[in-house]
Amino acid sequence: MATFAILNFSLSLGIMHKTTLLKSLFGILLMGASLSAGAQSYCMTGGPTSLADTEIRNVFLQGDNYGISNPTTCPAVLGVRDFTLIDSADVSRGTSYTLEALMGTCGGNYSSFGRVWMDYNADGDFTDAGEELGTWGSSLTAPQSATAFNAAFAFTVPMNAPLGRTRLRVMLFEGGASATATPCASYLWGSVHDY
Repeated sequence: MATFAILNFSLSLGIMHKTTLLKSLFGILLMGASLSAGAQSYCMTGGPTSLADTEIRNVFLQGDNYGISNPTTCPAVLGVRDFTLIDSADVSRGTSYTLEALMGTCGGNYSSFGRVWMDYNADGDFTDAGEELGTWGSSLTAPQSATAFNAAFAFTVPMNAPLGRTRLRVMLFEGGASATATPCASYLWGSVHDY
């Protein structure tokens, strides 16, 4: 599995000397600290600075066993919406998938630009070759009452993607264009979702 996999650890403690037990527990604490230290830090300061207008109204990605299904409601949210703890999908190396989105609005319909990235190498950014899954753009967003997806991003997980959890970012930038819709961009109207 290339993304969103959950690591499982099992621990078996038998009857042992008190000093040995304390050393073992200290070792487990150090292991936990090193796992936390290895977590990636993604830019979370970008995204929209206004609650009005353009909004990602739904994201759907069916993984191998579970997937993302995240309809959202208005009003929009400032900055990056972090759904990483509540919504994820499991995907496999060499397998093709399609992420669908409803690029919508909480107000008027405006020309917008959307982009999706996956941090395949889990290095804390979306700027490496092949991490952009696709773009959607220069179209009017769906009206507020819309429920049908209007954007699709097909992708295949690279065979060399490391196993484990990583991050997916979906962006909608009202008035944006390819040059300005970067993973950490700040802008007035739109939406950014992380999974």
